[in-house]
Parts: sequence; C-alpha cells; structure tokens
Amino acid sequence: MSKVLYPGEVINNNDPMFLGRIRAYPLDQNTKSVLDGFSFVEGRDDWSVKDPYVFLPLLPMFLSQTPQIGERVSLIFGNDDRRFQDAYFVQGAFSSPMTLPFESAPAANKNTSLGYRISQTLSLKNLDGSLKNTKTFGVFPELKDVALLGRGTADIIVKPETVLIRAGKTKSLSPNKYPIANEQRSYLQVSSFNSKITERPPQDLIKLTEVQQQTKKLIEWNIYNLDNTQNAFTGDISLFDLKPSNLTLTTNIKYDSQLETSKFLQYSEQFQGLTLEETITAINKFINGVNNGKIENGPVLSGQFPFVYRPNSNIRDILKPGSTNVDPFIFSNATNIFQKVSLNIGFGQKSFGFGLVGSKDKIGPPTQVDIETITPKVTENTFGTFIFGAADTIVFSSNKSNNPISFSPKLSQNPNTMMGISQSQLVDDVLPKTFSIARGERLIDYLKKIELFLKFHVHPYHGMPPDSVSYDGTSKSSIFIDPSQILNENIRIN
Repeated sequence: MSKVLYPGEVINNNDPMFLGRIRAYPLDQNTKSVLDGFSFVEGRDDWSVKDPYVFLPLLPMFLSQTPQIGERVSLIFGNDDRRFQDAYFVQGAFSSPMTLPFESAPAANKNTSLGYRISQTLSLKNLDGSLKNTKTFGVFPELKDVALLGRGTADIIVKPETVLIRAGKTKSLSPNKYPIANEQRSYLQVSSFNSKITERPPQDLIKLTEVQQQTKKLIEWNIYNLDNTQNAFTGDISLFDLKPSNLTLTTNIKYDSQLETSKFLQYSEQFQGLTLEETITAINKFINGVNNGKIENGPVLSGQFPFVYRPNSNIRDILKPGSTNVDPFIFSNATNIFQKVSLNIGFGQKSFGFGLVGSKDKIGPPTQVDIETITPKVTENTFGTFIFGAADTIVFSSNKSNNPISFSPKLSQNPNTMMGISQSQLVDDVLPKTFSIARGERLIDYLKKIELFLKFHVHPYHGMPPDSVSYDGTSKSSIFIDPSQILNENIRIN
C-alpha cells in the first residue's frame, strides 16, 4: 500500500491569490535538489509555475484555515509518481489544544511516528474522563459539541439547541498550565427551548426547623437483679441535671454518650419486688412525671426540656451488640424491659428504650416554626427562543442614528473597521460618542418621585422656595440620587 499523507513544514503562507495556498517543504525530501531541478530562484519564482512546493488547501474555500509559518501540515499528492502535480494540504495535528496559537512542526510530531523523543504535553483529563482541574471545564468543546476554534481564546460552539460565540473564554493558553475558564468572558448565546418555566402565585409554607439546645435533664434506670427467676425486680430510677457543654447539646447527645462527668444527681427513687410489667410501669410513670413537671412523691420541676431517658451504663453494657459473656436469661429480662420503656408507646419504635424529649409530649429534638414564602415554578411544554449577550462593555450602534460614530484617521491605525474595531478605536472614537443605557424601572420610579413632589409641594410664602417635604411626604432629598443608580455606563448606544 502506497503512502497517502506526508509530513511537511510551512515555509510561506502569504498567498498572493488569496486562495489559502501555502508553500511547504516535505520533511522526507531533499528540497534543495528538487528546487535546483526546477531552476527555482527564491524571491523570484515563489508561487509561480516553477515553484514545486505550492499546495492547495483540501478544505473548501468557504472554510478559511491557514497554518502559520513553521507549523506542521499533512501533504497529499494526487499522483505519488508525480508529486508536484495536484498537491494539497490539510492542517497537521497539534500535540495539545493549549498550543493552538502556534506550534512548531517538530513539537507537533509528538503524536506521530516521529515523536517518540518528544516529551508529553500536559494532560487535561484523568483516565476516567474527569478533568484534572475542574476550573478548566468549558474552555474547550465537550464531546457532543460541534465547534469552530480560533487560535486564541475565541471560538464558536454549536450545541443541540444553542449556539455560543465567545471571546476571552480563558485569559491565556499555555502548554504547561491548566487553562482556567474566564467567568467575565464576552459571549453571545442564541438558544431555543422546548419548554418554559413559569411562576405560580407565592405560597407560605410552615417549616419545622431543628434548634440546637443544651439538654437539661437525664433519666437513667437500673435493675439490680436481672438474674432473678421469681419475676420480682429491684432497682432504681434517677434524675440528673446535666452540665452545659458541647457533649450535652441536643445535636450531639446519644444513647451511648459518656456523661459521667456531666451529670449531677437531683432525685432518685428505688423500687423492690416489682413484676416485669410493674417495673416497666414504674419507669414510664417516672418519665411522664418529668414530662408533666411533677414526679409522683417527688419534686416539682420546671425548665426540664429538653431531657433524655435511657438505661444506665450497667444495662447498656448488657444490651451492647456483640456481648458474648452475658447470661441469656439476664439479656432476655433486660431486653424485655428496654423494649417497653417509653414516654408514650403510641410514639412507636423511635421512643422505646432511649428518647430525646424536645418539648412536652414530643419525642425528638426541639424545633421552631418558620414560615417560608416560596414561588412555585412549573415547566410547560412550549417552544421559545432567546438571545443573551454579556461583556464588560456592550455597545449597540445604528448606522442610521442621528449621532453616528465616525473614526478619526490616525497614523498609528487604519480607521477601516471591516475586520473589527481595535481597542484604541473603542476608547478614542466609540465610547466618547455613545450614551449610557437607562435602567427603565429605576428611571420610572425616579420620575414618579419628581411628579409627586411637584404635585403636592407647598411654598411658605410667595416667591419662596418650596418646603423640603411635600403634603404626601415626598422629600426633596429623595429626588436627588446618584446617576449611576439609573444609568449603566457599560451598556451604550449611539
């Protein structure tokens, strides 16, 4: 199979015919001997019929992409036996998208058979497809995009429903640095959507928000003789005050929290010879007494919320998952009591054994009621389009305006703007001859204030200035505002 593509280096790209042709030397030929064979004289025969190294672009004329001098191209010959007839070129591959401004032919050989000695350029993605620097996202086209890339920081991105024309997408391109997306880029976005989002009337929603508080009290119960077979249990139930600390915050306190250094005994009562059911009833009655503010035969309580209840450390050790040295009979008795201790069995599983009582008759952390106003949004299936543009400075110019922009000829620049307006022209000719856009709603509000003051103002005497406050309460000071509140000097018209 004969070779199809031949590597070459661009020598000259200034085609006098404006056809996008280049002069390029193949890297696999002795160019001097070929030029001598054509009696070629450099500087006289360039681009002529005597020039064997003129190549036509393989891309159609409608797409202009001329490689720079010194860059690599791929050369294609219509007839390999007659290399200097019907010769074409296509832009050569780059070693990195960060080298689009320019990359020499030797460096561009990296990903070819000639590039085994060239060091690898910076890789932008990990093997799983994720970006090594997330701030790079958006600088280069995504896999599903169609794009036209410039040699600098401007491009055109065509998405399924959107076209983006961008400039300044990143502040710089360097082969050795991750490109960072520029949030202040200028761009024009043209989009269509198959749906639109509409707002419904505002609604007030009641929200219960958890409030972090110090846990005030702790109830712990203990059974001394869980090993008895007579269904006669002896034990105690104790009420402790808790010292305020990070450990006793309602968001931190747990079933197995170590509170020995944070609790101080306030009240304790013992029971003896109670059946299993009577024991459970005694513990639950104690918990409800604290909840109601009066323990039967005990103290009157206030400010007890929030409080927690749980078995003491002896019972918790018996019930600890994975315990292997606990007598099954003891474990069974402890479990039967634990699973029925509750502020109210009607609260279900979340209240058994351990409970945080945030407020009277309520299991769970303390909460506060907040009212949040929301505006529901509904997506409707309807077709719509929009155009959005953004830049640091935006100028809208009409050729038919009664204030046309004229460009002053200067020795340092060409006033012709066919290929764009330069920064110096923007500063010297455009900005001074354009006007700031007014923010409509603010302007209307300002005019209404003036109208009210004029309508309701009064004079103390004939010929005297009006009072500082009119009948409707509008003051003079309210109608004097900073012009920048109304005018946006960065969006201009002529």
